[in-house]
Amino acid sequence: MDSPFAPLPESVPRSTVDLWVKWPKRLGAATGTLTHVSNVCRCPVCACDMVEPLLSIPAMPVHVGLLWPDARSARSCDQGAMELMLCTRCAYVWNEAFDPQRMSYEQDYDNALHHSPKFAAWERALVDGLIRRHDLHERRLAEIGAGDGRFLASLCLAGKNSGIGFEPGHNPDRVSELVARTDVQMIDGFADADSLRGHSVDFVVSRHVLEHLPEPMMLIDAIRRGTVPGAAVYIEVPNFSWALARGAFEDLMYEHCGYYTVESLAHLMHRAGFTVVSASPTFDGLFAAVEAVVTGDPPSDEPVATETVDHLRSEANALAARIEAVETQLEERRRGGQRLVAWGGGARAVGLFNLVSNSQEIECVVDVNPRKQGTYTAGSGHAIVAPEALAEWSPDAVIVVNPVYHDEIAAMLADIGVDAELVTL
Repeated sequence: MDSPFAPLPESVPRSTVDLWVKWPKRLGAATGTLTHVSNVCRCPVCACDMVEPLLSIPAMPVHVGLLWPDARSARSCDQGAMELMLCTRCAYVWNEAFDPQRMSYEQDYDNALHHSPKFAAWERALVDGLIRRHDLHERRLAEIGAGDGRFLASLCLAGKNSGIGFEPGHNPDRVSELVARTDVQMIDGFADADSLRGHSVDFVVSRHVLEHLPEPMMLIDAIRRGTVPGAAVYIEVPNFSWALARGAFEDLMYEHCGYYTVESLAHLMHRAGFTVVSASPTFDGLFAAVEAVVTGDPPSDEPVATETVDHLRSEANALAARIEAVETQLEERRRGGQRLVAWGGGARAVGLFNLVSNSQEIECVVDVNPRKQGTYTAGSGHAIVAPEALAEWSPDAVIVVNPVYHDEIAAMLADIGVDAELVTL
């Protein structure tokens, strides 16, 4: 069964870490055709030319969170190539083929996670922790990429703070009800050093923004220059180490043009002149987070440990086998007469359904977000349904798209009376 990736041929020296890739059948290319990433470029973070190809995917949906009203339009969505490169000096991974001009969010979009009780509880604990660790009481806060303003408003409510939320394309009709209860101003625009300085900001939050930026240092530098010495920042991104360690190929998505480990995220902050207070995995390892402060210390440009780079290479090489294993499992279950559904209709489902060649063995996907229900997943056109729909669907197995939510899903299935095997891929 063809996979989007293939391991290196034995004849190719593995020290080069060139990854060869198969074009999957579903894309209409000849079976077994190999392509090779050979372009030479510079790292967007440290600007060095010590970079090498990591892996390539010929086509993935450009957006993972657009709400498609029918299967046909979902399958016809815009797709783009991914050519992931690895910087051997700072361990940053990025999509060299990324085209920011294709990133339009004018269509209805939703990738919210707070509908999950587990995520909501973790986020409340994050708010409490930031308030405590940084003494966020009666302070001036900013969030870059504030979305509907919910998280920023939570920080302001908990510490009697005021806040400014930057959100390009901000939709005033999609503002959290918490904003009205706080001193929070939402701005439809990008944050830069001048705008942060103009609002006298002394604490900055940016969650799940950096991975969308082809020039990440521009934002981090703007935060440093736009805040006073002693100001603190909290940055959170998907944890690429978590994905690779679990063979979670579904975490690869076009919207994410940058991929970070805890080490590479900390390196980026040091390089920009921040003093890193803590850098660690969070939310069961799914995310990488750094807390840092603006000091007078000179920027640091020490390379990351070679072991970090070696680990990225070896784990990326294993993704092909992981995809093939998932394809085999789906085929065997359907051959055994099982009715399969998945749980989790977000970004990782888009990755799973578009990288596994026989994902149509899965009949539908469940999501607890009411806005996603009744829509279809990008690229594959899977119907997204409410949990209650499974009472009539009667699946034999429910595939857990994100293992972090396993126990939560099990409890919800019990509540609606569905006796199905929970399968974590």
